[in-house]
Amino acid sequence: MAETLPSVHHMHAAHLSADSRQRIGLARKLKDAGPLADDHSKILATQIGGDRRSAAMLFWMGEAGAQALASQLGEDRDNLTHRMAMTSLLASGPTGVQALHAALGGSDPVGRQNAAEALAMAGDSGSGALVDRLKDPCDDVRLSAAWGLSRMPKLSRAAALSLARCLEDPAVRSFAVEALSLRGDLGASVLATQLASQQQEAQQVATSGLQKLGEAGARAAVEMLSHESPAGRRRAAELLASMGPAASRALAPSLRDKDADLRRRAAEVLGRLGSAAAGEVKALSRLLEDPNPYARISAARSLRAEGLKEAASAAGVPEERITAALNSRQVPRRARRPRFALSQA
Repeated sequence: MAETLPSVHHMHAAHLSADSRQRIGLARKLKDAGPLADDHSKILATQIGGDRRSAAMLFWMGEAGAQALASQLGEDRDNLTHRMAMTSLLASGPTGVQALHAALGGSDPVGRQNAAEALAMAGDSGSGALVDRLKDPCDDVRLSAAWGLSRMPKLSRAAALSLARCLEDPAVRSFAVEALSLRGDLGASVLATQLASQQQEAQQVATSGLQKLGEAGARAAVEMLSHESPAGRRRAAELLASMGPAASRALAPSLRDKDADLRRRAAEVLGRLGSAAAGEVKALSRLLEDPNPYARISAARSLRAEGLKEAASAAGVPEERITAALNSRQVPRRARRPRFALSQA
């Protein structure tokens, strides 16, 4: 194979030729040579900032060319070289993504940032590579990967959930919550999943982030009222009870949900909101005839809560209806105790 390789002089001549077929033929010959063509690849890679033909030849060289392009992402290269390398790697499909994945795990901070930016532009395949690097042992690599995900124009829910799990990572935690806070309902929804985390710091950061998101955060917390984790449900209820009118508006649709358990939980939280939930008195009163006895009792208790009792009276909700629901004999006595106690922590 060594005899078939062109000399460096021949390579330069072909590279400068106006005949694109000659350049492509040379690139394919170098590709077939494998590791024997490494020196040629490096020479071409150093020229991509000044001549697009070098990048095109490396593109035709497949994996070896992609590795040479990735080597130009680092801090000792000018910005044009970075851009040419990124563009060519993105055009190389899976081969380019693999090379960018390797560069993202490298030791050069500028190379990592450029690799992360390129992967953010690569769509789903780039997202997968970035998510994979969120598990890297190096703090700086994980932070670069999280930054790349934050730059993606459209983030999948799976990728957003991976970013939310970074709330359990001290090195990435603050950046992850800021990045997710800019993603609207999607960011709020995945932030809320960390209310079920076993790590206290992650719970606290998620709670703070959801509070800052206002009604979007409240809607996400309402989703958690149906979560499989009892602790997650409790924390969501506690969070909603602290959010005032935003929580009241977010909870209103849950009073009509087909899930009776969610109707019950929503009624309980509205009772804890007190006067902030006065606007939902009529919706609560409709639950007094709910087919589910637990939902009826929760609604009745809430309508007797401080701040809502007066609103119920002003809205003309008959006291007899509330009393009848409270005296329901269709549920065990233990069901009449509040399900969500305020945290003692």
